[in-house]
Amino acid sequence: MKKRTRLAAADPRTEPAPTPQVAAAWLRIESFLEHRAILVVLALVLLATIRIVTTYSSLSHTFDEPAHIAAGMEWLDKHVYNYEAQHPPLTRVMSALLPFLTGSRSHGERGMWDEGFAILFASGSEERTLALARLGILPFFWIACWVTYACTRWIAGAAAAVLAVFFLTTTPAILAHAGLATTDMGLTAMIWLAFYTGWRWALDPSWKHAVAFGAFTGLATLAKLSILAFFPSTVVLLVLLMLILERPGPSGIDKLILDRLPQLVLAIGIGVLLIWIGYRCSYKVLSSFPYVLPAPEFFDGIADVSRHNTQGHLTYLLGQVNTVGWPSFYLVALAVKTPLALLALGLGGLALLFSRKMFGLRGWLVPCAVIGIMAFSSVLSQIRIGTRHVLPVTPTTSHTSISSAAIGPKIS
Repeated sequence: MKKRTRLAAADPRTEPAPTPQVAAAWLRIESFLEHRAILVVLALVLLATIRIVTTYSSLSHTFDEPAHIAAGMEWLDKHVYNYEAQHPPLTRVMSALLPFLTGSRSHGERGMWDEGFAILFASGSEERTLALARLGILPFFWIACWVTYACTRWIAGAAAAVLAVFFLTTTPAILAHAGLATTDMGLTAMIWLAFYTGWRWALDPSWKHAVAFGAFTGLATLAKLSILAFFPSTVVLLVLLMLILERPGPSGIDKLILDRLPQLVLAIGIGVLLIWIGYRCSYKVLSSFPYVLPAPEFFDGIADVSRHNTQGHLTYLLGQVNTVGWPSFYLVALAVKTPLALLALGLGGLALLFSRKMFGLRGWLVPCAVIGIMAFSSVLSQIRIGTRHVLPVTPTTSHTSISSAAIGPKIS
């Protein structure tokens, strides 16, 4: 099994000696987790899956679920995507796939909520159809678990990766949204695949990594348009950090770019192609633009989200109501809704992951993603209506918690 790359704490002459009992206990746990990592992770994911599925029969549909199911059914049954452009089709199609395969079809209602209700109640009871729709989101939860394990193992080793999956699969927000036929779990899983494969490609460029990066970024874009804000904000922070701390110089920057440019072109091409396929290879010739515009629904979606952000959305915080939210909204909401132990470990781990001595450049990805997503959502976004809009931050608490939890016994 791959050896851990985490470096020991610095000079033993200046560091307090580990408590023998604590260090010995952690070494035993660490050895067990490293040798049984896959089995433990599978058990954790199975247990979480059971917890998610058992909620299907006890929770009625949320406000958005009928609309998402209707839009996905339109894509599958009518081969068009006209109901609403603000949300891309990937997660919606997944929510409608099992109902479609078991006989559900479009009903021709003009509004997507009316259409969604018609689909849900076509057989007289919504429970079965709604459960099938929610089952379509489970693969995104499994993907989120896998990428949490893979990314954490790459950063800090197998034992830490198992702990990260444990934290992820016991986080209420993840379990809740993994059990709903909405778009948030899909974005969380796919954007972390894009982050992970993208940073691996940046640090170790290869054609294989470039293909994975392009494919997963394209799929993440098809999951939710939030990636168009979250991904660039994270990349900007990583690049600035690299320039400030590594100081590659003009010639070094030129070499970094030239070495990666052909692979980046390939990655972009793969991502663009997947987005176009996701919109059923649609195209339109505009009167004001004498060329074919591929995936016009995608560009309509960007325009709709931009208008929505400009207008804002009715929101509530600490007894006040407005339509543009507050910069502190997500910080307060996450502080209240995240389990305290996970929050404390996660915040402590953020600083540790910046340590090149412990994690090299690999550790920078997670804190930069947290800061990038939260900075955009708190400063530039005016759609502040729930922590689900920053759900991709939640797995980062699992990644960062392992820094505090796994390293603590070695330096305590």
